[in-house]
Amino acid sequence: MKNKTIKIPIYRGTLRMFYAEDLTPLEIKYNTISLENFGAVVLTHPRKYKEYIVAFKYKDDYSLIAHEVVHLVNRIFLDCGQELDRENDEAQAYLSGYLFEEIHKFLLTCH
Repeated sequence: MKNKTIKIPIYRGTLRMFYAEDLTPLEIKYNTISLENFGAVVLTHPRKYKEYIVAFKYKDDYSLIAHEVVHLVNRIFLDCGQELDRENDEAQAYLSGYLFEEIHKFLLTCH
């Protein structure tokens, strides 16, 4: 299992990224439901505020990265009290782009 932790600028959170062909260790570590049939998952740390976890079984599926980024942005916005605004969505767009790029860079390092 590979992992990397980054700070999320502006929103003051932490993102822990994982890549593993088997997500069972995360299931145990974070006490989740079975992740056996998941290709990826977003979690919040049960004991650490604003610590987000994203884990992938597949490293080359860009649609899966985009899918999980939507979940991450929504959780970050909820924790910060930031409203999604469909008419002024620059904050959402910048955060989505940043998270996608960071996750993509991390997954490129996973062999």
